[in-house]
Amino acid sequence: MALIEGSKVALTVPGVSTSGGVKSGASPPVAKAPEGASFGQVLRAMGEEARRGEALVERAVHAGAAGREISPAELIALQAGVYRWVEVVDLASKLVDRATQAAKTVTQPSGG
Repeated sequence: MALIEGSKVALTVPGVSTSGGVKSGASPPVAKAPEGASFGQVLRAMGEEARRGEALVERAVHAGAAGREISPAELIALQAGVYRWVEVVDLASKLVDRATQAAKTVTQPSGG
């Protein structure tokens, strides 16, 4: 099982044989909402990305706890994955904040 699935660097867990190295031109799978998607569909896609990032960190923590030495290439791939995860969480936070503000605006009683 790959430590960081979908990354450009193939990473492995002890006891599992896979090929290593950099995959040229490969890009990680991204949960994308279709163009013109509803707010719910966008949040669902972002939730999938957030879960993927959480699983990435969990696998890295377990590999470290098992005493596995992580190579520099694996650490760079992990850093990129964590950065992507943080960006998704930050964007989701902003979307929820704006939706909350819009709901408050709509539900405010009009003065008059």
